[in-house]
Amino acid sequence: MKPSVLRNLLIGCVFSGLAMGAVFPFFADFFVEWKEDMFGWFVASCLVAGAACGSAIYWLVHVVLPERLKRISEIATAISRNDISHECAMQSDDMIGEIIGAFNHMAGNLRNVIGKISGATTQLAAAAEETSAITEETSRGVQAQRAEIDGIAAAMNEMTATVQEVALMLRTPPVRRTRRTTKPRAVRWLHPRRSAVSSRC
Repeated sequence: MKPSVLRNLLIGCVFSGLAMGAVFPFFADFFVEWKEDMFGWFVASCLVAGAACGSAIYWLVHVVLPERLKRISEIATAISRNDISHECAMQSDDMIGEIIGAFNHMAGNLRNVIGKISGATTQLAAAAEETSAITEETSRGVQAQRAEIDGIAAAMNEMTATVQEVALMLRTPPVRRTRRTTKPRAVRWLHPRRSAVSSRC
């Protein structure tokens, strides 16, 4: 059997009424003169009346107390379902009122904590977007720098090739052109002809 506060309260109220009904006849014996065979009936009547009083007290408590506790239970159930907008408006200058006040204070603290978490989450999302934008901009800058470095490297390679080509041209000696000389036979052939002409003259 599961424990129950209300069941324990019912048992306590009934036993208290029975105890009062059992004690009352002996207390009344000091002031009342009993008729013959009436004391037993009076004791039984007191026991029944005590049990009835205990049951009536339990019924009153069961009507008044759980009605307020039910409202607290409803708010607790709503908070467990992520709905923190509820608040218990009942007022009572006793322990129940203290419980209600503590419960409302707890609900207010939960609202404040959730509000702070929501604000921090919004700030974190904004910071993440800003970081993403900075990262993209940095990536574009790095790509542009890589393109410039590649262009500079290509230009340096071309300059190196040009310098090597010029150096190779400077190291190679120029080719000298030689003039053709007339052969002595031609000269010998011309001289006899000149002598013949001179002889004819």
